[in-house]
Amino acid sequence: ADEVATPETLAAIWERIQGASSGETPQGLHGSGIAYTRVLPSGTDLSTDTATEILVTDQLAFEVGVEDTGDSPEVRVVVTLTIPKDTGPIVRKKTIPIIDPGETVAVRFDIGSEIPPFGEQVSVQVNVDPVQGETNTANNTLEYPVIFSL
Repeated sequence: ADEVATPETLAAIWERIQGASSGETPQGLHGSGIAYTRVLPSGTDLSTDTATEILVTDQLAFEVGVEDTGDSPEVRVVVTLTIPKDTGPIVRKKTIPIIDPGETVAVRFDIGSEIPPFGEQVSVQVNVDPVQGETNTANNTLEYPVIFSL
């Protein structure tokens, strides 16, 4: 059965996001961060310390887990994945519409037909734009050393 939005549920949703989108100075702890970055389809988690060898296939994708580390829902959280390359970086960007406190949302970035640099170590960079009122941005950008191979 389809759910029908009643005025009460719409009011509750509005109250939930109103503080995050009103443009007022946010109250309480606000933040988001990178929980993990995983290579797909292999399911291998990337490390910031150790280079990961990545076998390139036409299904190559990355999944980034973004966590709301604050006390409030956050809206329009922008996540960017960048693979450096001599001919210009491969850049993917997505926006999480809304995320609740303590929730981790998986964001998938398909690489598609773009060819990453082979045989050399490069750093895949993941960035989560700071949310309004966020003061700790130490977990918003991570770099993962990788080596792409055939």
